[in-house]
Amino acid sequence: IFTKAVQINKTLMEQCNILYQTCCTKDGIKHPYCFEDEFDVLKDFPRLYYVQFKNKLLGFLSVYIIDNNRVEFCIFVHPDYRGKHLGTRLLNTFFADYPMTNIEVSISPENQLGIHFLTKNAFDPASTELLMKTQLKSYIPQKMFQPHFQNAQSPNHFKYMIEHHCVGSC
Repeated sequence: IFTKAVQINKTLMEQCNILYQTCCTKDGIKHPYCFEDEFDVLKDFPRLYYVQFKNKLLGFLSVYIIDNNRVEFCIFVHPDYRGKHLGTRLLNTFFADYPMTNIEVSISPENQLGIHFLTKNAFDPASTELLMKTQLKSYIPQKMFQPHFQNAQSPNHFKYMIEHHCVGSC
C-alpha cells in the first residue's frame, strides 16, 4: 500500500527511523537523512511518502521543504525489497506532487547503489564539498552588513536576516 502523509505521527516516525537504521547497517554507510515537520511553507504538500505491506514499512521518501521553490528529499527502501521498483514508484508520486525546478537529494559518495538509482531517474550528482568551496569563493564577509540570526520554529532552526529579509536558513 502506497500512502502520503502531510503530518508525520510518532509511530510512523519511529518506523522510518528503524528502516533508516536497517539501511545504514546493511549498506555500511551513515546515510544523509531529513524529516521536516514544520508547516509554515507549503502546508498542504505531503512530507512523507511510504509503502507498507502487512503493516511492515518497506520504504519511504521524506521531504524537506526549503522554501516555495526548493525541496530536498531522502529515500530509503528496505534491503530485502530493493529491485522491486518501490523507490521508483515513491519518486514518481513525489514528482507528481512537487512540480518544482529545484529538487535536491543528499547522498553519500560511497552510496553507489543510490547514485545509480538517482542517475537513472535524471538526477546529476554533485559534491557538497565542491558546492561549499564554490560558495565560499563568492562569500561576502560579515563585516559588510549587520547580520541577525533568529530562531525560527524550533531551537535547531535558524534564519539569517538582513534588513528584515530572510537570506538564509539552517
